[in-house]
Parts: sequence; structure tokens; C-alpha cells
Amino acid sequence: MRALILTAGSGRRMGELGRDRPKALLEVGDRTILDYIGHACKVVDVEEVVLVVGYKEEVLRNHIGAAQEWSFDVAYVRNPRSKVTENAYSVYLARERVEGHSFLLVNGDTLFHPEIAEDVTRSGDESAVLAVDTEKELGREEMKVVIEDGCVVRISKELEPSEADGEYIGVAHVRDSAGFYDSLREALRQQGPRIYYEEAFAQMARAGRPAMASSIQGRPWIEVDTPEDLSWARRSVGPQIQTHIEGSG
Repeated sequence: MRALILTAGSGRRMGELGRDRPKALLEVGDRTILDYIGHACKVVDVEEVVLVVGYKEEVLRNHIGAAQEWSFDVAYVRNPRSKVTENAYSVYLARERVEGHSFLLVNGDTLFHPEIAEDVTRSGDESAVLAVDTEKELGREEMKVVIEDGCVVRISKELEPSEADGEYIGVAHVRDSAGFYDSLREALRQQGPRIYYEEAFAQMARAGRPAMASSIQGRPWIEVDTPEDLSWARRSVGPQIQTHIEGSG
């Protein structure tokens, strides 16, 4: 299995904290967010990691080169338009590395418990499996989902919080990569490059091939968008994940 990790964005809301590095390299305890993601990839037996890079890519490349725990085959895909596109375009650029394979798709600013990756990679036979938090209070910014019979039938930030069943946390297992990329191409053709890759899942649902929702079952996670998010990651989410890693040997 392969993993596609999105790390091209600049993280403007991080201010000075993100001035010299992409968000994936922000430190939580003695690891970066990216290193936690790498650990989750090991847990689910990923063999090759594809990193989409852009902002401060040389810093990320140097980190991977120096980190002994990054024993995967690593491929880099550069998004030269990361400042003027959204993550759907980054995913599209990586198509030659992952299309034709099942792959773990991860937002590079998401810190999450490794058992979440285990759950999405072993659940069901659907076209894709999305990790969903069904307990979090929802607002306008979240990538919200509507779930019917265990499947994600709608997904968008534009959904009203009152009609949503949870939040997609930015971790998915794409089984039908050909179908996913067909849907992504159509979404990009219709809407242009400033869209989120979740539009591909929305297209798949409309075509009668919805992704399965996998509950995170209260496990810790956080999307690190702001200094406040990073502070909470360091105080609460990271220590919980680190305790699990140390306990599992």
C-alpha cells in the first residue's frame, strides 16, 4: 500500500510559527506532525510514501533525509502553484504515483492516533473509507459529512452544521483509485483548481459509489491550523498519542 501526504500549503494562519517550515514540520513533543503520520504509516504497512511539497519544500526534504525512522521509499511531487490552488490540485499532481494502487490519503497538518489509520485501512470493501469524528461540535470551517447506512452521501464545508453527522478529519483509505481520480478530474474540470479533494468523494457519492464512514471512536486527533491548535496539540493530543506509541512498543 502507498500513502499520499499533502504538505504543500504555507499555513498562513500559523504566523511566525510557520515562517520557516511547512505545518507538517511543526513539533509536538519530540516529534513533528509529519513524524507522527509516518509512524501511522508504519503501523499499517505502507511501503511507499508520496509527499506533495511546495512551501519550504527544501526544509521538508532535509528533514526526511535526516530522520532515521523514515525507512519508506519516499517520492516527492512538487506543486508549483500551491499558493493559488487548493489541495485537490495537489492530489491530482500525484496521480501517476498512486493511481492504480490503494493508498492512504492524509492531510499533512492532521495529528491523529495511529489506530485511526488501522481502522480505515481494514474497513469494508467500499471505494474509499473516510475517518469521521461524530462527536465533535461542528462549525462553519469543518469538512462536514452526512452519513446514511454507514456511507458518506454528502461532504462539504458548506453543509449546515445542523444537518451534518460529523467531520471528516483528513485521513482516508482510497481503494478504488481509478474511480477516485476519474471523479477528481471531473470535479476539477467543472470547478477549477481552487477546490478541496473532498469534491471527488462528493462526486463518487452522487454516482452511487459513496465512501464508507469509519468512526474514530473518540480517539485523539486535531487539525493544526492556528497557534491555538498547536498549543492544544502539545498539551493534550500529542501526549495521548505518544503514550499509546510508547505502550505499544
